[in-house]
Order: sequence, then C-alpha cells, then structure tokens
Amino acid sequence: MSRQLVWGLAGQKHQDQWRGTLSVLEVDFWATDQERVFKEALKNQSPRLVILDLDLPGAVVLAQQLHEKRWRHRPALLLIGENEPPFIAEWPQTGWAQEPVSSTHFLGQAQLLLTICSQETQLEQLRHDLAEVKSQGDWAKKNLESISQRIEIQVAERTRELFRKIEESNVKVGQGTQHFVDERFLEKLLDALPIAVYLKDPAGRYVLSNQAYGHLLGRDRDQILGRRSLAIFDAEDAERDEDTDQRARRHGEQVQLEESLTLNGTRYDLYLGKIPLQMTGLESGYLIGFALDISNRKKLEERLSQSQKLEALGTMAGGIAHDFNNLLYAILLNLELIKKAAPQDPKVLRLTERAEEAGHRAKGLIRQILTFSAQSEQHFEVLDLRDILDDAFGLIRASIPAQIAIERFYLCEEALVKADPTQLHQVVMNLANNAAYAMSKSGGLLTMTLETHLVAPGEHLALQIRPGAYVRLVIADNGEGIPEEILPRIFDPFFTTKPAEEGSGLGLSVVHGVLHRHRGLILCSSTVGKGTEFTIYLPRVEKALGKGTVNQIGFEKPKVSERKGHRILLVDDEDLVLQAQKELLVAEGFEVDACKNPTEALGRFRKAPLDYDLVLTDQNMPGLTGLELTRSITEIEPNQPVILYSGFSQGLNEAKALAAGAMALYSKPLNMGELVMKIRATLD
Repeated sequence: MSRQLVWGLAGQKHQDQWRGTLSVLEVDFWATDQERVFKEALKNQSPRLVILDLDLPGAVVLAQQLHEKRWRHRPALLLIGENEPPFIAEWPQTGWAQEPVSSTHFLGQAQLLLTICSQETQLEQLRHDLAEVKSQGDWAKKNLESISQRIEIQVAERTRELFRKIEESNVKVGQGTQHFVDERFLEKLLDALPIAVYLKDPAGRYVLSNQAYGHLLGRDRDQILGRRSLAIFDAEDAERDEDTDQRARRHGEQVQLEESLTLNGTRYDLYLGKIPLQMTGLESGYLIGFALDISNRKKLEERLSQSQKLEALGTMAGGIAHDFNNLLYAILLNLELIKKAAPQDPKVLRLTERAEEAGHRAKGLIRQILTFSAQSEQHFEVLDLRDILDDAFGLIRASIPAQIAIERFYLCEEALVKADPTQLHQVVMNLANNAAYAMSKSGGLLTMTLETHLVAPGEHLALQIRPGAYVRLVIADNGEGIPEEILPRIFDPFFTTKPAEEGSGLGLSVVHGVLHRHRGLILCSSTVGKGTEFTIYLPRVEKALGKGTVNQIGFEKPKVSERKGHRILLVDDEDLVLQAQKELLVAEGFEVDACKNPTEALGRFRKAPLDYDLVLTDQNMPGLTGLELTRSITEIEPNQPVILYSGFSQGLNEAKALAAGAMALYSKPLNMGELVMKIRATLD
C-alpha cells in the first residue's frame, strides 16, 4: 500500500511539532511556510490531507479555495487556529483544533480525516465501476442491475459507517476538548509554582515542564519536551542526571541531592529532587523532578565560612602580635643601646641600622596583622571618598613605573561615607599597588571610577548587602589577570602569588577586613590576559555631620608641687623590654624606678605619690592591666601624668585610655625618640 501524502502550510515551529506527531502514521509529510510555494505544489500533486495554520496570511482564503474545487481535487483539511472558522460546519471533510493544540487531539483529528478520505475513495471507485459497466451495452444489463443493487447496498452501508465515524469523532473531539482543558489547567498550575518542575517518561524524555524550569535552562517549552538529558546538558552533566534518574526508578523512592550543572553557559548550584510516579494504569518509570537554584545560598555559605575563618585567624593573630611586639620592642631597644654604646664605630652603626630597618619592616607587618584582625584603633568620620583618592593619587603616581598610566573618573558630585580615613587610604593603596604589580612587566592603564549606586531590594540578594544608597568605587587594570582556580582564595590571609621578598599575603585580607568593618563589600572579577577589576561598595551618607577625632597628642596636666629631678615609674612585665627601656631612659638623663609587677608598682606609688613625675606603663600584664593601674594612680593623684602603651589589647583604644586618666596611648614597638620628646614636653 502506498503511503498517504500529508502537506502542511505553517511556520517552522508548527512544522517541527506536526512532523513529530505524525511520525506514528504511515504518511509522507511535507510542509512550507510560503503560500505561493504551497499553491504551485498543488498544481502538480494531490495530497490526501492538508493542514493549515490559519494565523499565516492567506491561509483562510486558501482553505475556502480548496473546498470550492479551485484545484483538481478536494483534500481533507485540518485547520489550526485560535477561533473555529464559520465554514467548518458545512464541510464534513474539515477538522479544527484550537491553538495551542495538544498532540493527542491533533493526532486523533488527522487519523479521522485520513480514514474518511480513504472510505470516500473506495466509494468513488465503486461508482466508477458502475459507469464502466453501463458503457458496455445491453448485453450486460442483467449484470448491471445486479451490480447496481450491490452498489446501492454498499453505498448505504458506507454512508451509515461514515455517519457513525463522524458521530464517534464528535464524541472523541468532546473528550479531547475536555482533555485539552485539563491539560491547560495543569500547565497553568505548574507555571504558577516558584520552583522548576518537570515530568519524564520511562525512556527519559521530557513530557512536561513548567515556566520556571524553562527559565532555568534558558529554553522554550518546545525546546525541552520530547528531548532527553543529552540534548539539554553537556555530556558529563547529562550522564550524571540520567544516573540519578535510574537510581530513583531502581529503588522506587525519592532521591534528593545537590549538584553543580552548566545551564545555558552558566554554572549553577542546584538542589534536585526526583520522585517515581506510581499511578494505577500508568506505565512504571515516570519521574517527577524539581530543581531549586541555591547558587546564592552557596555563595552566602562560602562568605560565612570565610568570615568565620578570618575571625578565628584574627583572634589568633592578635595574640601573636602582642608577644611578637614585645620581642620586637626588646630587639629595637637593645639595638638603640648598642648605637649609644659605640657611637663612633661606623661598622657597628651600619649593622645596627640594617637590623633596625628589618625591625621596622616587621613592625609594619604587625600593624597589617592587627588591621586584618580588627584590633587596630579606628576613628570614624564623615568624609568624601574623592578626597581619599586625590590624596592617594600622588603617592601612587610616585611609587609605580611611568609606563603605567592612571586615570580617575568621578561620576558623582559627592561621595560621602562614614569611615576611618587612614584605613580607606590603606585600602586604595593596597589595591593600586596590586594593580601596578600586575602591569609591571608591560605597562598598562590603572583606572579608578567613583559613582553613587542605589542597591534595589532585588539586587541586594545577589550582592548580599542591605538595600539602599552606596558609593561604588571600581579599581581596574588591564594587566595579567588572576587565574580562575585561585580567584576564590585571594582574600585568604597569607595567600600570595608573589615571591616571598615581595609580598606577605596580607594586603587583600586587610582590605577585606577593613571593608567588612565599614559595613561594605568588595567583589573581584578577572580574566587572564585581559585584567582585573575590584568593585567596592560603601554605605553612602547624605551630608557631612561634622568631624570628630580623638586627640592623639594628649594633654598636659599641671604639676602638684615642685620636685627635684625627673623621676619615672616604669612598669612592664616583660623583663627584656623593662631593662632595655630603663637603660635608654637613664641614658637620656631620667631617673627610672623600674617595676615588673603592676600591683607592686601601685604600692610604691601609693606610698610616695609625689616622688614620681611620670608613670610609663604597659597594658597587658598579669594581675592588673595598664588601664586599671592608670585609674588607680589617677584616683590617688588626679593630676599625675601617665603614658600607656600596648603591643596588643582587644577593646582598648585611645578614648578609653584618656577617659581612664592617661595622657596618651602608644603602640609597641615605640619610637623612643618620639617618646622621649613627649616625656620632655610634659615634664618641662
């Protein structure tokens, strides 16, 4: 039996859908979206069934022409559209399906029309036989009468059969319409869900999906349905997806897991669920699946882990800084004593100066550790970030090679933030120096772009900061770029790709810590060979509220009475520091009473408060802190000058020191020259 011809006039999308649905029938399907091409083809060949998309220009007119026998035959017509054409009822050989049409309804209509056409062809053949017999003459009259009676009987039977088929078709169409309504209801219900949902058949093909799943995949529904995982995901992800499908089918229970998949060129972290669908009358092997994008949650967990790690390292770093500062201070004090012991020996002076230079580098490293660990003192004030960039520009320009150009872009009239100016200056310098290092081999361009930005309620979830007004600073370079595999580690303490003599690995950790304490955010994007871009967000304030910083020089207290000489009570529990500091102060002409135990020192002062012109004390000591000692001394003698110093003390700042009665707070290791000048200014 020859295959029946089915032609279609429709757009490419419908052509693909119709071809797939009709593949189960023994038909040859041809289609075009050009009316002119379709009409030319009708002149040369006669299809059994024509399917027309009524939304195409000229399709309705073509349907009427086919039924008016403008061509040499009248094929069956299946019309697809939003509304039923008025002439459908006049032509039994015509069917109609509402757009969007379900595959079940479409296939049923096509089968019915092809069956009707086949039966009409047989009736036409019988009529042809009758006419041929009559043409043979009177000799066949008797046979003719017999054939005529047989034909009439067959025609009547065929007619009854045709009407029965039409009646059955009407019933099926009614059922198909109800099925279509149910299908549309289910589709709308699934589309209303906020999570991605889909259904797979036992062969692993998608038979149902909602809008959220299409949005996640970056595909339309017709690009998903009928396809398997390999047509959606890359090979590795598709294999894993089908493995979990089989696991759910094999065990007959729900499978839940977290996976990273590449969808539409983007890597997503997803929470997936796959549930075997078990219903009476339904073939086993169907799977209901859901997918929830948890990429933002994963990023938040990573940041929380990073924050906890930095907090733990900060606590440890603070303790190390205290001990290291004591040792470093002792070393620098003894180097000073060596210089004083051999002031005329150039070799000794040269060697001690080298050692002092290394000591001061170590001092700078400790300050970075304290800044990173959030233990350094902060002075917040309202400032314009443009002033910070202007101040830093000169230093950056002087410290980087001339082949690196620097450009500033201020896209706002004001960039007011509440911040510590010293720490923000350090942030800008660290990022600029990193950019310069990345371009040191071949030169390049360093840009600093400043603007205001309103973080909307939707955007704040991706950035993971509060919605509101921000100042945004972008520092970018076109240097070597950062490899993707190390990008997540750049803010880790002590992580660096520089040689040991060129970097400590604390620069970006310090930047991260400073911005975190300023309720800000720093993001990094980089492409190897193209460059790196750091984006900083800081909460914007509307107007300057006035500046207020703590007096760092201190104040002078009047003397209670005249004393002979300048006697200092020196208190420090570290013996190396105590002895070296005492010798240096004695060498400067002071009389020094050194005491290792703060409780003992308080007892000495209580016995003879007028014997001491000044008290110089460390903060972290067993039994009694320097702050507590200062309070006790000033309670005994309110006008007693006290200078407090510390290698590290969590929670201590200059405001607290001044409130306790101290004249000033210094950080170890002290600059002895500055300290002596401060003491002399006070005592004189």
